[in-house]
Amino acid sequence: SAFEARLTALGEVLFASVQPGPPSAESVMRADALLRDLEGHDLATEGEGVRHVERALMTVRLLAWLVSHSTAKLTTSASPYDAVESLGTWYADDGGYVDWARRAARGPEDTPFGRGAQAVVRRADETRKALDRAFAKAFVEWNAAGQPSQNVVPIHHALERIAAKFLEEDRERRLLVLLLDGMAWAQAVELLESLGHAEWGPLAWHGTKRGRVGHGVYPVVLAAAPSITEVSRAAFFASKPPTPGRAEDTQKDRERFRDNKVIGSFASSTEPPTLLLRAESHTKGGSASEEALRLVGDTERRVVAIVVNAIDDSLKGNPATRHAWGVENIASLPDLMERARASGRAVLLASDHGHVPADLLEIKGTQAGGGARWRPLTSPNDVVHDFEVALPAGRVWAPKGAYGVALMADETGRWESSTHAGEHGGATLAELCAPCVLVGTESLSGPVPNDALAVRAHYVPSFWHLGISPPPPAPIESAPLPAELASPPKQLVLPTLTPKPPKPTPKHT
Repeated sequence: SAFEARLTALGEVLFASVQPGPPSAESVMRADALLRDLEGHDLATEGEGVRHVERALMTVRLLAWLVSHSTAKLTTSASPYDAVESLGTWYADDGGYVDWARRAARGPEDTPFGRGAQAVVRRADETRKALDRAFAKAFVEWNAAGQPSQNVVPIHHALERIAAKFLEEDRERRLLVLLLDGMAWAQAVELLESLGHAEWGPLAWHGTKRGRVGHGVYPVVLAAAPSITEVSRAAFFASKPPTPGRAEDTQKDRERFRDNKVIGSFASSTEPPTLLLRAESHTKGGSASEEALRLVGDTERRVVAIVVNAIDDSLKGNPATRHAWGVENIASLPDLMERARASGRAVLLASDHGHVPADLLEIKGTQAGGGARWRPLTSPNDVVHDFEVALPAGRVWAPKGAYGVALMADETGRWESSTHAGEHGGATLAELCAPCVLVGTESLSGPVPNDALAVRAHYVPSFWHLGISPPPPAPIESAPLPAELASPPKQLVLPTLTPKPPKPTPKHT
């Protein structure tokens, strides 16, 4: 009863915090105090209490984000496409944590606590929808402007601007390009947290003059549109933009990587760049194959690549299934990472595109061709819905004969009926912002310290720790001054100095 009472009290504060106006820092402090009270109960660490406390924590984190972030600051720009850079930077730094929290906080609302938690989640969903639509609109303008890439990286430049630059600095460096198909930033931040427990972390190289891209903690890599595996993965491994009208085959990714001139400069003529796909890199049980472990352990090869399909495959599963994306939850990952450590390799944790979960997806109707989150356009006069953005073929891929493509601009829609746990192909932040982070261990630098190879703790935004500044104290109200003291004197008045009295003359006897 005491535990339920504490849950109820927290739920009521959460509900009130978003009704009717925006939440305040004071509401976060009240919710934080009630959360600590809940965590202090004996039932918080056993049975159903664990699940309730986890949901409560994620909900209060969402509330803290709603108070601390500024939508206007992210979407206000000098040019039509600046929001691609500002929102992309925000998403690579903070957005993955927001989406992780939204998924974990979502749940039933048949109790006062559930009602309060869902009220906060809905407010966060509304805010994210607005950010996604602003990003999708700016993405159209960014493509029309020729994809300016000073502060962001089109995915066909990712190997050149990250992997190649890293390897060029030192002939002794070795790299494993580990592409986790379909990994969004919500999974990437969870994976980075898990890697930290195994003494892996982002390399300081990302903050060096040569390694820095843009103004964020991590580079903003933008997937090829539409954000589907066949198109965006081909662009990544070939280091070439997708060709409109040409059907792409993922089985050709091995040849694309082998013939990649950017990567070829780090390989010998007898041992060209090697990429292993699922059939060669994994056993039937999902573990790393002997061939994959031999390849990663071959110190004569400076750069090798492996595709891991665990995340993308999970999207085809039941939406009711929840996955934890730690190192131990992907069967091949612990052995691949350990072999990379033993062979002195840094690892480029990369993705070809992200995805949106099924949580908010509703069927928008049927359409001919395309996928769950995109469709072809036959002419510039085709109807484009308010939940879509249209892009002509050229900078983006489109099927043969199509004028262009229409992409879903938020995470609320899909074409056709489906029971998939997630979808991709659209133009949201979660789909187009592809994680691409260099990680390593302290053993990389060897006996001579190297600042670029130093391992940093993964970045965690302040709202994750409920870091909200308290509101300023209210001014103290005082009684009005008398009229004669209310206005200042006309000239400066110096205080009167009274001389000290002279010391008495002593009397002589």
